[in-house]
Amino acid sequence: MKCWFVIIITVCLIGRGHAQAQPSVSIGNARVGSVSLADAELGEVLAFISSKSEELLKRPVNFILVGEGSGSKKLSLNLNDIPLSALLKYACELTGCVAEIVPDGVLVGSKKDVLRAKSDWNEARVVTGRGSAASQLSLITIPSLQLEAAAVSEVITFLQSHVDGLNNGSRLARRPNFLLINNPDAPVSELPVSLELKNVRLSSVIRFISAAAGPELSYRIDRGAVVFGHKADLKMAPRPQVTASPSGYVWMKNKLIPKVDISGASLEESLQLIRHYVEGRFNVVNQATKTKGMVKLKLKNISLASLLAYICEQSNTNFRVENRALIIIDGKKRPERASSVRVGKKGGTTSGTKGKPAFDN
Repeated sequence: MKCWFVIIITVCLIGRGHAQAQPSVSIGNARVGSVSLADAELGEVLAFISSKSEELLKRPVNFILVGEGSGSKKLSLNLNDIPLSALLKYACELTGCVAEIVPDGVLVGSKKDVLRAKSDWNEARVVTGRGSAASQLSLITIPSLQLEAAAVSEVITFLQSHVDGLNNGSRLARRPNFLLINNPDAPVSELPVSLELKNVRLSSVIRFISAAAGPELSYRIDRGAVVFGHKADLKMAPRPQVTASPSGYVWMKNKLIPKVDISGASLEESLQLIRHYVEGRFNVVNQATKTKGMVKLKLKNISLASLLAYICEQSNTNFRVENRALIIIDGKKRPERASSVRVGKKGGTTSGTKGKPAFDN
C-alpha cells in the first residue's frame, strides 16, 4: 500500500491557543505550505492532520472513523498554502465522507454511519447524579490511547485496569466498573476497535469505542458500572419485581460488596455467592428454566442489588423479591440474530486482534 506525503510547511497562526481540559477541534488557524498525496488512505490523512494540529496549535484533534472500511478509502490531491481545515474538507469530499464535531473529537465516515453513531449516543441509557459512574467518568482523562483492531473484550479489560491503577489521591469517590454482556447467539466481544486518541475524557472514550466498533455494539451507564453489549440485549436488562418486599430490596441496594470476581460460572454457582451475602435474610430460590450463557463479573464496591441484576442479565434471567425469598425467574426471550462477524480486506474474518490496547500514562 503506497502513500506519499510531500510537505513544505509554512506556519501561519492567528491567536495561538492553549491546551484545554476539553480539547478544541478548531484547526483553521494552522496552514501547511504544500501537500501532495498520491493514492493515500483517509486514515493516514486524518493522522497527519491531527499530528500537525498538535504540533502547530498545541491542540490534538481526535478523529474517530466510523463505518467499516472508512479509513482505507483512497484519495489523491495536490494543494498549496492550505489550512488544515480545508485539507480535512477536501479529504472527506474525495472519499464520500462527512466530518461531524462531537465532544472531544470529530466523527468521520459516511453520512449514514455518522448519524447512526450520534443516534446511538442519544439513545444510550445513562444514570446521572452524585456518585454515579457517569459523574466519575468525566473526572478521568486518558493521555493517550492507541487501538489497532483490538477486541472489545480486551479494550474493556484495559479500561478497567487503567481506572484501577489511578492514584489514591484522585478525585474519584468510587472507581467505575466495566462489564460486557456477550450474547452467545450474537457475540460482540471480538468486534475489532481501532482508535488513536489523546487527552480524552473517559466519558468520551466510551462513546468512541461504541462508534468505532459499529452498530452491533452499544453501551449503558448504570449507577455503578459501564455496560457494553448489543443494543437489543442492553434494552432487555432485568427489571426486578419488588412490590412484595420493598424494604428488603432497599437493604440489598445499601449492602455494599467490596470486590467480586466471577470468571465463567454457571447461574447456580453464581447464586451461591448471593446466598453468602444475604446473611440469612433471604432464601435464594432458582426457578429459572431457560438460562443462557456463563457469568463473568469483575466488580468493586457494588451493591448486592446491582450484583444480582448483573448475574441475571448475563444468564438471561430475572428475579422477584418476596418477604423472605429471592426468586430467580426466566427473563424475556432475546431476539435471534446472526453472529457478528467482520470481513477483512482479503475476505477473511477479523475476529482476532492486530495489537492490544496501548496506554501512555
